[in-house]
Amino acid sequence: MTDRVAVYPSEIIYSSDMLQTNRYPYIGVGCLTDAILGSTTQINGFPCTAQTPTPNLSVNVGAGEIYIQQAVDTTAYPTSDGGLPADPKLIMKQGIYPTLTNFPLAAPGTVGYSINYLIEVEFDELDTNIVSRPYYNSSNPSSPVFNNVATVRKDTAVVTAKAGVAAITGTQVTPAPDAGNIGMWVVTVANGQTQITSGDINRYTNAPFIIDKLKDKISQEVADRLYEKRNFYVDSGTANTYVLTLSSLYGTAPAYYNGMKGNFFALVGNSGGASTVNFDGVGAVALVTPQNTALPANVIDSGDYIESVYKASISKFVMTNIKPNVDSGVSLIGFSANEVFSLTGGVGEKILSFTLVSQTFDIWNSVDTRIQPTLAGWYRVTVSINALTDTEAVFYPVKNGSTSDFTICQTTAAATTVESLVTGSNLIYFDGTDCVEIYVISDLSAGVTVLKQPTGIAIDSTFIQVEYLGS
Repeated sequence: MTDRVAVYPSEIIYSSDMLQTNRYPYIGVGCLTDAILGSTTQINGFPCTAQTPTPNLSVNVGAGEIYIQQAVDTTAYPTSDGGLPADPKLIMKQGIYPTLTNFPLAAPGTVGYSINYLIEVEFDELDTNIVSRPYYNSSNPSSPVFNNVATVRKDTAVVTAKAGVAAITGTQVTPAPDAGNIGMWVVTVANGQTQITSGDINRYTNAPFIIDKLKDKISQEVADRLYEKRNFYVDSGTANTYVLTLSSLYGTAPAYYNGMKGNFFALVGNSGGASTVNFDGVGAVALVTPQNTALPANVIDSGDYIESVYKASISKFVMTNIKPNVDSGVSLIGFSANEVFSLTGGVGEKILSFTLVSQTFDIWNSVDTRIQPTLAGWYRVTVSINALTDTEAVFYPVKNGSTSDFTICQTTAAATTVESLVTGSNLIYFDGTDCVEIYVISDLSAGVTVLKQPTGIAIDSTFIQVEYLGS
């Protein structure tokens, strides 16, 4: 690991040769640590727990290490009798805290007061293990000189408990770490308290604990298998009942949780009414629209890709990719070309889109033919009218029977039966009782105004679409 010292047979070895055999690997390990952890200060271990088996007003801090960027040696190594000079090059160092230590903490003496203690750690490097060592005595070689010298340069971690200032419970402030220290834990003690429990111990904000260890790291291949498809399931269910199995290695959730995603290709479509999903056997729950209503019929077709997310407040999965122009409170009614149609549900019918081609437009009236979304919210209303009539008429798509309230577009067909085409689109809010309908002002040449003309008006083609955008 990095440089190596060379010595030779019969050579008189210098102390610096021996010392370099320590410094070279020391630098190498520091550089390796930097490559793995980076150069920011990090801590590992140091668990803080209440005293056991009999809790009292103290906590135990277990073994740990601090990793910090420092100069190789800020002073000569060793400090006495020469050796190697100081080396200012920065490397990552490890300070070790080897054993569990108990820290007594006192409760404040004022009723209604509490105090926060900060458990902090700092890196410390010291020359220690003082030993009396013999030195060569040039005046009398047979009688060595003894000197007390440090035989170890030790990198350690020093843990302390720093008391804050007692204050009214809930207003006490955690003290800031001392210079050179890193905050790890906060222990709160209240007046009258006789023992500390786990609920009184909390991690200090932004304490740089190492969470992911090297053993937790995985290859890109394994990561793809674990995470790439962690939300994708394979369906083996029937209509309205979707039984789903996770396709990745990620593992089954023990219970549904808020925000959990479940995506799948539907094996069978839905026929309306209650639909359920069961992800990996956790349990069948309802699959609903974003408005927490049952899915309309045919929202799901066989082979459709379904995206859903669990909403804990209603204990259901919400289908988030409802098909365009289909939503709760709105059903779809289709019409064929060259077919005169009527609405069987009266005002309660909801229409998203339809097209009429080359037929007599004789069904618009106040009872049967309004488009009324029952779901309150914003809608985009798009209209295309191509009018052809032997009487002069004006066509208005309007809201609630008033051209001043809401008009998308208008087209005027002349008595000469020349086609008149107009299209338009607008955003409008429907409160759940509002409606949109076609008004016809007919026979303008005679000065007659007839709204919602119930008699035959020739239409070459008409397209109307009411698209729900959200609340």
